[in-house]
Formats: sequence, structure tokens, C-alpha cells
Amino acid sequence: MENLRFAQATQDDLELLVDLRLKAMRPSLEAIGRFNPDRARQRFTDEYEPEHTRLILQNGKFVGCFALLPRDKHLYLGHFYLLPETQGRGIGKFVMGELLGVTKALKQPYRIGK
Repeated sequence: MENLRFAQATQDDLELLVDLRLKAMRPSLEAIGRFNPDRARQRFTDEYEPEHTRLILQNGKFVGCFALLPRDKHLYLGHFYLLPETQGRGIGKFVMGELLGVTKALKQPYRIGK
């Protein structure tokens, strides 16, 4: 994908990523009557591991994030979010392809759900 790169997240990115989570998840959670911004914020904050989180940048602009978290016997893909206005453009497909390449190179299985 053209002009797409990943950057290391830091603790200073927490608020940016919480905001992303709220924007990305709100429509689907509202549709099932489960949107609770306080709960969503707390869940992300409790699980945030900046050392395993990457920002997704397109043309230098922030468009999303993902976390590839090491667990006992696998890697766990967590907190994979894209800004709503960037969804449907192939970014998610590209990111998943890159992540599958990483897990294959590391010879580690991965999980998407806990």
C-alpha cells in the first residue's frame, strides 16, 4: 500500500489512541446498545502496552493502530483500529498481510480473539 508505514507508540499516545478506539467502535457498539465511553476508555487504558503497539501512518498522517502482544504460546492481535473515514480503502487488509508475515517469520501462532 502506497505511503503506509508503522511507528512505535509511546505512553504519550494514550489519549490519541483512546479517542481512536471510541471513534472506531462507537457505531457498532451503539447498534447493539453497548456503547459506554467510560468503559471503553478504561478497557483500553488497562490493556495498553505501548512497547507492543504501532501507529499506522499514511502519507505521514495518523490513520490507526494495532498491538501485537506476546503471550505464553502465541501472539495476540489486539486493539486494531482505523479511523472511520479511512476504513474500506484496503488499509486493514494490507496491515493484516504484514502482520501475518511477521508471525510467520517469527514462527509463532497468532490469535485475534482472546
